Amino acid sequence: MVAACAATLVLDGQLDIQSPVRQWLPELPAWSDDVRIRHLIHHTSGLPGDAALQQHIAANGQHQWDSPAVMRALQNCSTLQFRPGSAYQYCNAGYICLVAVLERVTDTPFTDLALHQLFEPLHMRQSLFCDHHAAVPAGAAAGNPDDEHGERWPLPLSLGDGGAWSTVNDLQRWNDALLPGGSIDGRVRALIHAPGRLEDGRPIDYAWGVRVSRENGVLIHSHGGNWPGGWTAKAIRLPDLGVTITALANNGDVPSMIELTERILDRYTRAPAPS
Repeated sequence: MVAACAATLVLDGQLDIQSPVRQWLPELPAWSDDVRIRHLIHHTSGLPGDAALQQHIAANGQHQWDSPAVMRALQNCSTLQFRPGSAYQYCNAGYICLVAVLERVTDTPFTDLALHQLFEPLHMRQSLFCDHHAAVPAGAAAGNPDDEHGERWPLPLSLGDGGAWSTVNDLQRWNDALLPGGSIDGRVRALIHAPGRLEDGRPIDYAWGVRVSRENGVLIHSHGGNWPGGWTAKAIRLPDLGVTITALANNGDVPSMIELTERILDRYTRAPAPS
């Protein structure tokens, strides 16, 4: 969803993915001059990982992983993990930065941007992004909000790597809109499914917020995610077959989520039996 908003701004000429992150986020250290918007999109930025940022957040006397805390932590990081574009490494902070860029490009809170660009046009009436406790939908809760020590997990209030609240029916609308002939602009659809490349030309399987792969010749667009405390999710599209799979669970069992969706996926990607 974040990537689709970014792609819309790119196609409208408002955002250049070759521009340095520091152009939009001047509060970040000098290393952000070398990080391009496309590096954030494809997880090739080299930004610090979750563990390092959580240490900075704790050192600042905070505990909640949210966008302001992550941005402050990045300001305290003096170096990157690797040269931007030289490797792929999934990076939650990269998409938090991307949302911050989109907000400054449009001068609009991302909660409103996603509502107007995505949720309202697609009639996803049970979906929203929220970045504070008061905005969490009434009655929404994880199935297991406490860890083994009885500690209550914080809500997912960072925008970019999370912060989206939805239902399986709304996510199915989202999946269907991204199929060929779906209601999302075909130019946006083509752009977000274009896999990235490293600086040396090597391709990666991560496009714009979605993995692109093939199994037994069947094209697959997919992404999964989870949040400590019980939330797991998986969305899969088989564009050539017109098939979409959406699954949500509140038990925090990631292996079971993977097994469930793989069993469904296998029906469509199973190799034909030898003749």
